[in-house]
Parts: sequence; C-alpha cells; structure tokens
Amino acid sequence: QIAAALEKVKRPALVWLEFQDCAGCTESFLRASHPPVGDIVLDILSVNYHETIMAPSGKAAERSLMDTVRNEKGKYLVLKRSNETTFVGAWDFPGGKLEEGEDLAKSLQREVFEETDLKISIGKPIFTHYIPDVKAVFIVYSCKKLPGKIKLSEEHSEWKFSGKEISRQPCHPFLKAFLETVF
Repeated sequence: QIAAALEKVKRPALVWLEFQDCAGCTESFLRASHPPVGDIVLDILSVNYHETIMAPSGKAAERSLMDTVRNEKGKYLVLKRSNETTFVGAWDFPGGKLEEGEDLAKSLQREVFEETDLKISIGKPIFTHYIPDVKAVFIVYSCKKLPGKIKLSEEHSEWKFSGKEISRQPCHPFLKAFLETVF
C-alpha cells in the first residue's frame, strides 16, 4: 500500500549532497518534529539521494543519483567561451587543466574561481568522458555554489544555468557528451 501511494503522487526530488559539512544538518533533519521526518520522506519530498538515510549503497546509490539527475532535468552552470580561447563561442562547464602536483578538488576549485569568481564545495564525480583527439579525460563533479556573485574572466563572455536546451547551441564536445548521456 505504501509503495502504491508513493507512486501516485509526484513529489519534488531531493538530492542531498553533504559536501564538506559536519552532518549537523542531517541530524536536524532527522530530529525534525514539525513536520516529522516520516511525513517529509513519505508525503512531502522524494529523498532520492542522501548518503546517511538512503536504502541503496555502492553502485545502486550512485545509480539513484544519476537517475535523479537524468529524470529531474537539472540546471547546470555553463559558460560561453570568448574570442580569447579555443572553441570560440561554444558553451562549456567551468573548469580547466590540472597543474602539476595539484589534486583534482583543488584544481576544480581554483579553475572555477579563476573563471567565475565563485567559491564551491565539491561532492562526488558524476560523469567522466575521454576525448581521444586531445588525449584528455573530463570529469563532472556535483558542486555546491557558496555565497557570492558570478564575475566572468576574459575567457568567457556569458553564463547561465541551463539544462538540455543548451545542446541546441554550439557546445564543447565534452558538454555535448554529458548532455547526451544525462538527457
């Protein structure tokens, strides 16, 4: 009966990524009394991904995350490349090359800040793609934008939050591959 009732009503999907917090927010959520967490989980939201309270683990948990990203048609920060770069006029994700000795998280934080003036906390990788022509591996991470306003570097001329609709515009091959896979 519970499963049948849950399938009838479309509830907003929740993907809860802990990032670099102490899990105090999860504690508060689990101890909520008005409304109680049971009502939230069963009646108000569809908690599709939460590392602490979700039933699936391992690959099944990661599949739940990717299924939600695909099915809920999320919006992603994309930047339009300026005349100063390769792929002029193409839309792309913020990011860039790893510097020698730099780890992936620090590189992503540095590149996003250089390109957008935003600080981010980084979650899990959600997509990888290899482009043999340039011998490069591209990785998309789930990220959380920290407070701040976007200020583009000279590498980019525009920004927007977009989903599948951006695929109708010129896109970097990596962004195109991501959109084809996710949508």
